[in-house]
Amino acid sequence: MCIRDRNSFREMMQYLDKMVMKYQISLEVFERDFKKSLEKLVSEKDLKFIIMGTRRTDPFSSHLKVLAPSDEGWPSFTRILPILDWDYAEVWSFIRTLGIEYCALYDMGFTYIGNQENSSPNPKLFRKDTGDYLPAYEGHPEDEYLSRCTAKLGTS
Repeated sequence: MCIRDRNSFREMMQYLDKMVMKYQISLEVFERDFKKSLEKLVSEKDLKFIIMGTRRTDPFSSHLKVLAPSDEGWPSFTRILPILDWDYAEVWSFIRTLGIEYCALYDMGFTYIGNQENSSPNPKLFRKDTGDYLPAYEGHPEDEYLSRCTAKLGTS
């Protein structure tokens, strides 16, 4: 499932398109409203389980279990959260050890990718000497969420 809107990063859409072709998978693409899109997907496909990449350090996730029912007010399904207790370093170790492809934005200093309105490169990864950013895997776990923002962050 992918929520695509006018503020989606071009690099993320290119990455998703590449993965669809490479792995011959079906990707359900919806516009804007995540909850309504999920309701439609769950009802049309009769989904009972959804595998998600949520981690305990993500917002509103500290109480979750590896198998967790959806929250009240959301469509009914069971979340499967295989990396719930992984930390930032473990995620990147897994990706890099296995050579898993990932979105190019992570190599541009993003440690979180939402859309262009709520994400920006992590200011802790800015290199004053070169004017660019270190890749996400070189970041520190405590700074992981500095890419989440409501407005573009400066680098000063």
